[in-house]
Amino acid sequence: PLGLNSLKHLLHDTDSTYHPLPGTLSGQAQDAFAKRYNESDWNDPIHPPMVMILQANESLLDPEPRLNETKAFVDGLESLLNETCWKTPWDKRCSTEDEFDVRVLSYFSWEAIELHTVAKTMAAHNNTVLFLEIQYMMSSNISHTRERTDQLLDILWDYTASTSVNFTAHHTGIKWFQRDLSNDTKTDLRRMDLFILPLALLLLGIVLPRANPLFVWIFPLVSMISTVCCWSTILRFTVLRWNWQVTQLTPSIMMSLTVGMGLDYNLFLLSRYVEDETNGNRLAVMIRQGGQVVFMSG
Repeated sequence: PLGLNSLKHLLHDTDSTYHPLPGTLSGQAQDAFAKRYNESDWNDPIHPPMVMILQANESLLDPEPRLNETKAFVDGLESLLNETCWKTPWDKRCSTEDEFDVRVLSYFSWEAIELHTVAKTMAAHNNTVLFLEIQYMMSSNISHTRERTDQLLDILWDYTASTSVNFTAHHTGIKWFQRDLSNDTKTDLRRMDLFILPLALLLLGIVLPRANPLFVWIFPLVSMISTVCCWSTILRFTVLRWNWQVTQLTPSIMMSLTVGMGLDYNLFLLSRYVEDETNGNRLAVMIRQGGQVVFMSG
């Protein structure tokens, strides 16, 4: 149980954010970008945290009833986000800074201050697409950020689903693109890892059809799972405790090495077991020296 729980935490806390070496050109470039687009600069219109896209088959600004409906949706969204993100308990807010609030910049907010040209840039395709810039603060803590971004998305989609509107809503933004890419990468790697182990056991069954099924299936399965649990526990209580970076590829590479070396080791043991199963002394020698043989062959 400890190993499986450690594997779960390890997969959850992986981070593929690029961390260049300090003093290198890459490090200087990243420092310059962070200085220009500070994460705490929530009111930067050039680099908004989130862009929400409203899309419909007809103009969202014409005729007047549809315009009023769209405006009511946008105004209600800003009120909802401020209420949800600031009037809830501290640990469930979308930010940790009480002096900031959530703003939704849209066609209507620019029109309200008579910046008509800027307002037109918030609409596209004959006003069938509207862009909403959602400005907010987000904690820099990775685990809290993931929880709060998921919470923010739930708020947006629940509000959209509960409001009678004639358009669909989507979201984008640099951090959200990174988040979706990271989640998709994790999903693909997890599927690959879950596919490798059954395939490896199937290959063992094909290679050793005359061996005892108990040893062909149970022994390799226990061996590989034990190895995975072992390195998951070690990584969790050493690397993650010291705040070292563990990329999303690390668990997948470790899984591939586990299966690859496990196959070699188990093939060696099982093939020798078929030949020496009548001689107990030979089995004991085989088990003691099996690791050395696999290590040298690798």
